[in-house]
Amino acid sequence: MQFLLTSYNKKSGRFEILGDEARHIAQVLRRKTGDVIRLFDGKGAILWGRITQSAPEGIQGEIIQDGTGVHQEQWPHALHVYQALPKGAKWDWVLEKGCEIGVSRFIPLISERTVVRIAPADVGRKLQRWRAVLNAASKQCGSSWIPSVELPMTPAKALAQAKESDLKLFAWESETADPIWKILSKKGFSAGESPLNPVAEAVRRARGTWGARGAAPRGPASTRGEPSGLVLGSGGKGDSPALNPYLSHLGRAAQTVALFIGPEGGWSIKEVEMAKEAGFSLVGLGPYVLRAETAPIVACSMIHALLSLSA
Repeated sequence: MQFLLTSYNKKSGRFEILGDEARHIAQVLRRKTGDVIRLFDGKGAILWGRITQSAPEGIQGEIIQDGTGVHQEQWPHALHVYQALPKGAKWDWVLEKGCEIGVSRFIPLISERTVVRIAPADVGRKLQRWRAVLNAASKQCGSSWIPSVELPMTPAKALAQAKESDLKLFAWESETADPIWKILSKKGFSAGESPLNPVAEAVRRARGTWGARGAAPRGPASTRGEPSGLVLGSGGKGDSPALNPYLSHLGRAAQTVALFIGPEGGWSIKEVEMAKEAGFSLVGLGPYVLRAETAPIVACSMIHALLSLSA
């Protein structure tokens, strides 16, 4: 188990832990003076410290192994999840699981069909809670990186913010959205060009078992030139492409990935059109409609896996 530092003085080698974390160490775990604990700073550093004072009000100690130069590995790309706030505790679940699979940044959205509305007076309290969820998730999964979570914003503002991302994705459940392998096949690569043909073959075989929901032809708005990003949706027919030649190029270029996930009621047509105008394209995750809390985890896992193959 690891514990989040409240403060760390590199010059003196002293550290301090306050708040709930201190109470957990002193009262629940009953760690005492002389015990050695693993520490992290939320920015990648892992350290080991010895407790010199243990009390619910605060833990004091000294660093016995300086790990500031030893940073835990991250994915080769930063994944930013922009999601319309789901109902109930689903957002907490997305934060927790997203942290576990390596999301770098979370931005909640208030879309046209978002049911959740947060009063201005409650925003600060909500943000504090979300950060606590991420802190706990990082602690539990052993990550020394704590993702950031930001204030809610509109899709229009979020699309403008994400326009500089290397790879832009906008989840949409419409059957007119092409599956990701079909979008990649439009890049014109053949199976013989792929250095990792077994992966493409695995996708090709899986394609036969997923079943297809006949995708309608793409309209003019989606066929004007090459897409500059990917938008995630569902369904679609077509042979599986050789993924890796495209990914080997994309993996080097995509340092930042922006992924948009809609609310339980789906995106409005206006929001989808805004995404297209911002340079996003539509692609599918499979033949089924995913829940709002399931979609980001499935999408992030696919993105990590495919981009990491080529990194």
